[in-house]
Amino acid sequence: MNESEIRNPVTAIAESDATGEVAEIFADIRETMEIPLLTSIWRILVDIEGGLRSSWDATKQLYQTGQPQAALLRIRAETVLPMPQPITISQLARVGVNREGLSVIRSILAAYNRSNGLNLIALTALSVSPVGQPANDHPPPGPPLWPPFPSLLGPERVPAETWSLLHRIHHLSAVSKKPGHLATVWRHLASWPGLLELIYAGMEPLARTGAIRRSMQQMQDWAQREGACIAHLKTGTDSIPKEAGDLIASYAKKVHHIVTMGHSVACWLETVK
Repeated sequence: MNESEIRNPVTAIAESDATGEVAEIFADIRETMEIPLLTSIWRILVDIEGGLRSSWDATKQLYQTGQPQAALLRIRAETVLPMPQPITISQLARVGVNREGLSVIRSILAAYNRSNGLNLIALTALSVSPVGQPANDHPPPGPPLWPPFPSLLGPERVPAETWSLLHRIHHLSAVSKKPGHLATVWRHLASWPGLLELIYAGMEPLARTGAIRRSMQQMQDWAQREGACIAHLKTGTDSIPKEAGDLIASYAKKVHHIVTMGHSVACWLETVK
């Protein structure tokens, strides 16, 4: 496996394929972060010797303080999200999304938004120097129980037209234009190609006007400020291999794109009556 494949969310190890210590760490991540699924960074770190264990040990301590969780709520409240024109349940029904499907889609987006958003803040804290006052907010309550989710489809199970559409949505906000890379949240929505068409139609004009990029910059600026305050609390980072540390720092500078887009689409769909 070459480096581009190792760093690719599509080709990284699937959660269901994890065994032994890796499976145990994955389970600990889900329990600690209160999420039903992992985003790509943890699956990618598996391919760096010692990377997953050392990185998670350092990050877990931050999550146990509750500060990344509190910061995510504040960042979400302060960021002006780009919003497409409202849609109705009738429009969704015409593309194959009923109310039950909409509920599942909302839960998928909420799960990825929590996971990606918390990673943005905590991994930024691992990557930057402490600045300002140490974070000391009251931890917010955890999320409600997650419903069962549909399986994450592999590329071989997604029609070529839908796969191309997933990449077009991804590239509306992606910081990296590496061929083949695709944010996992969009792949988890591949069972609803009609919805994906609506997402692209709604978000593409916002990309052209720069609204998405402006929101992304806001998100990143807030994450840097919050991460620098939380950085006072970090320990154990000396044990993280340089390759893993570099990967985490790179990820923390890029993941704001999917945090912004994910929250935008989620808020848009919350307006559907």
